[in-house]
Amino acid sequence: MGVKALLTRKKRSRGQAVVELAIVFPFFLLIIVGGIVDFGFSIYNYLTLQQIVSDTASWGAENKKSDAEITEYANKLKPTWWKGEYKIHKLERLELPETKGNVIKLTITYETPMMTPFYQILLDAARKKTSILIAAMAVSKESEFLR
Repeated sequence: MGVKALLTRKKRSRGQAVVELAIVFPFFLLIIVGGIVDFGFSIYNYLTLQQIVSDTASWGAENKKSDAEITEYANKLKPTWWKGEYKIHKLERLELPETKGNVIKLTITYETPMMTPFYQILLDAARKKTSILIAAMAVSKESEFLR
């Protein structure tokens, strides 16, 4: 085999690499973009959940509401498009011995679903769930003790 034959063969294999890249690259791009979208949406849901918990704890502490009223208020703030499991954990009322005050501690969890099939399959294989558990907690001091 001569030098000319080797050069000709190399040119053909270079074209083959471009074709292989053209076939594989869209799938690779979908996985990357899908991950950005899924985890971006999860972070957005976390920030929304943190705002709900913070607003609910503040509202309950300022107005000295009962546990049932605080739970109802938190459920009202839940976005209607959230389809995952939204769980309000036991509300805690704690006394602060040094400042003679009371605080409300509220924790809420939410199972935020993955949108892209690739990450749904990946999470299902790893955790037997197609969602990510996010949790937020807030503590708010009752208003009469703020002065």
